[in-house]
Amino acid sequence: YLYAYIARGGNLVIATEPDRAEVMQPILEHLGIQQVPGYLVKQKAHLAADMQLVVPTAEAAALSFHFETVYSQKHFVMMPGCAGLDYTPGKEFTVVPLFTTDSTGCWNERETFNLVDDTLKMNALAGEVERAYTTAIGLYRRVGEKEQKIIVLGDADCLSNKEISTN
Repeated sequence: YLYAYIARGGNLVIATEPDRAEVMQPILEHLGIQQVPGYLVKQKAHLAADMQLVVPTAEAAALSFHFETVYSQKHFVMMPGCAGLDYTPGKEFTVVPLFTTDSTGCWNERETFNLVDDTLKMNALAGEVERAYTTAIGLYRRVGEKEQKIIVLGDADCLSNKEISTN
């Protein structure tokens, strides 16, 4: 039913989590998106390592007044326990990266699962890569007379009351 809904041009928000890749991957692959293995982490003085402070991209700012306001005022969105998202441009949809992490000090942690008590160290041999990661993607296309919009988030918690109400 979900694939038929997408084919008909239905709008959709998909929110995944790092530990849900196996379940979500068929849906994401259908849209040309791959979930990066592991939790995104960055060691910070006063925040949990898995708390990503992501910023809107310039492309996102051009799409929406709300994104432009966050972008121009250099605000961020909190995404705790987030997965990175990679994508293949130009499949059926126009792809717009909406939010990204910092490009330095952020990696996809694949080995350490106790982020409070264990020491984090990036291990390239385990497939951990330091780079900027896309954490939210917008997809759009025309289906008949309608513009279809799909948003994919690498974190479902960013939609919680706690994260939305945090200044």
